[in-house]
Parts: sequence; structure tokens; C-alpha cells
Amino acid sequence: MVVGGVPGHVVSFAVAPSGALSLTGAPPVTVDGLSAVGMASVDPNGPYLRVATYIGNTLSNFVIGPDGALTPLGPTRVELGPIRPGYTRDGR
Repeated sequence: MVVGGVPGHVVSFAVAPSGALSLTGAPPVTVDGLSAVGMASVDPNGPYLRVATYIGNTLSNFVIGPDGALTPLGPTRVELGPIRPGYTRDGR
């Protein structure tokens, strides 16, 4: 879940087979840039999370660990207010 603010952050949840959510216990990670409207996507082909910040013009990149912990890979600067990241069939 992306929580907006200065700074914004991401909190990770585990999803049970029933669809119920529970906190993983992993510490929250900071999102780069101003994240008043942060939008997240998980890469369908790998353990990556990307968070776009519309106001901040950044794409924060994370590796998702087996325990749900997020390791920052660094930001990518983007232009013109990015929206929720999407992926092609080959994961790009």
C-alpha cells in the first residue's frame, strides 16, 4: 500500500488464499519524490514493485523479498506526471 505524504512510503501486506490481507512486519520504505498520489504495480514476471508519483515525477523501484521486505533499487526520473506503471507481456 502506498501512503502519500512528505515523504511518502510503502507498507507491505501478505495476501492469504482467501484474499485477506495482513501486515508482513517488514519496515515501510520511503518513496522518492513527493508522493501525494502514489500508484504501485507489481511486475508479473519478477519480484519487483514500481511506484509512480504523479506530483513528484518519479518512478521508485524496489525488489520484493520472500518475507515481503522491499529493497530500494533507486528512482527513475520521468516527465509529465506519471500514472500507475504498466507492463508488456514480456515484463518491460
